[in-house]
Parts: sequence; structure tokens; C-alpha cells
Amino acid sequence: MNNSTSGLQHVSHNSISGDSELHCGSGSLLGPLSLFVQGLLAFVAFTSLIVKRYCEPKHSRRPWKIWFFDTSKQALGAAVIHFANIFLADKYQGDHNDPCTW
Repeated sequence: MNNSTSGLQHVSHNSISGDSELHCGSGSLLGPLSLFVQGLLAFVAFTSLIVKRYCEPKHSRRPWKIWFFDTSKQALGAAVIHFANIFLADKYQGDHNDPCTW
């Protein structure tokens, strides 16, 4: 019974070691591709807010200045949380030095 338990642990360890090659390494969250994807997603999100603004009825639309202040407040809050997440994922990578699975 003890042998089967250690065998299961050994299999689990091998599957974890094999999977770690498929994930990213330290610094991968700030590589050129990831920065491009993050920028593209930010652009799409901001563009969707502009489209949403134009879909509102004209009589109930906020002025551009107020709309900008509201959306920039949301964007700033999201950016702070996002960069904190990136920083913490790189800092606390776990046992396998993989920030993508943290």
C-alpha cells in the first residue's frame, strides 16, 4: 500500500514536471507578444465603450468630458489591479517558477 501511494505521488510529480514545459517562464508576462495582446485588448475594450456611448439615446448621453472622466476612472482602477496582478504573479511563481499558473 505504501508503494502504490509513493507511485501515485511519483506519477503526479512527473505529470506536473511535464506540464511545466508548456507554460510560461519568469518574465513571459511582459514579453513583446503579451504586451501586444494586452494593448490590443485594451484598445478593443475602449473602442467598445465608445460604440456603446453612440448606441445610447442622444437625449440621455452624457457630455464627452463627463463620459471621459467616468471611463478613465474605471480604466485607471482596472490598470492598477492588472499591473498588481502581473507583479504578484511574477513575484510569487510557486514551486515550478511559472507565473502563468499562480
